[in-house]
Amino acid sequence: MWAVGLSMKLLTPARVKEYEDLGILPWCYCPDDDQQVYYALGCGSLLMTVNNPLPAMRIREQMDLSPTSFMPQP
Repeated sequence: MWAVGLSMKLLTPARVKEYEDLGILPWCYCPDDDQQVYYALGCGSLLMTVNNPLPAMRIREQMDLSPTSFMPQP
C-alpha cells in the first residue's frame, strides 16, 4: 500500500504520524472550508481530495505550498 485516504472524521495528527511511520502517505477527504483545510495541514496531511477546491487553493497560495515549493533546489 502506498497511500491511505482518511475522512475528516478520522483525521488526527496521531493517525497521520502512524501512517507516515509505516511509510504510507496519509491523505484526507473532504476538507471543503478554510477551517478543515487548516486542520488537515496541521495534522500533517498535504494531499487532499476536495469537493470545493477554492479554500485549499487559496490557502496553498497564501502558504506557498505550490508543487514546486517541495522540489529540491539546485
